[in-house]
Amino acid sequence: MKASLTLQFSTDPKKSQENIIYYSCSKSKVGAFLNYSLNVNYKSKGKNLSQRYDNVLQFWNSQKGNNESKVVDLFPESSGIIYEKSRNATINKTQGSVTESIVFSTNQDYNSSGLPDGIIKYKISVDKQEKIKRSAVVLDLVNLKQKLVTSNLDKLGSATVTATAISDPSYGNFHAKDFLNTKTSEMNTALEESNYYASDDQISIDLSSGTTTRVIQYIIA
Repeated sequence: MKASLTLQFSTDPKKSQENIIYYSCSKSKVGAFLNYSLNVNYKSKGKNLSQRYDNVLQFWNSQKGNNESKVVDLFPESSGIIYEKSRNATINKTQGSVTESIVFSTNQDYNSSGLPDGIIKYKISVDKQEKIKRSAVVLDLVNLKQKLVTSNLDKLGSATVTATAISDPSYGNFHAKDFLNTKTSEMNTALEESNYYASDDQISIDLSSGTTTRVIQYIIA
């Protein structure tokens, strides 16, 4: 009886590695700023569907913090001047793969230094609008009571404070909403008024972009 042993070698990384990562990046100008669009594909092997899924999630979570360095590898001039603008990931459980698309911007509005984990961008804007009638009945959201508000001026003022947050989708759909709900005092302070009443408070979520917006309307006496 004759036995034989055959050994095969390959330089194909798909055959020689348990975990594989591919990425590409493109640069474009958007207004006064540059955008760097990074696409990353993670793939893992496993004995069965469940193991492939677990392996690729573990691999992805161990590597996704290095996205900025991947951009810098391809565009060295971006080092130290880019900030994450948006992120989207698609998980293919059957294939054991994750495809992630991340956009970085040179716009410093996206600088998330000091922000909690999972919050990519946070910004507050104030718009003091046309004045309204001298007297008005408003529902004060602080104590949920109606008040007749008057002013020594000819008219009462009104204003809108808008807070916008963009979150990492991996933290859940309501991560930015929970974050903005803690910012009431900061939004009141941004108004820069001493005598005001909150008349409306609304939160909206755009799941396609990961953007959550909170808008508070004020009456200024």
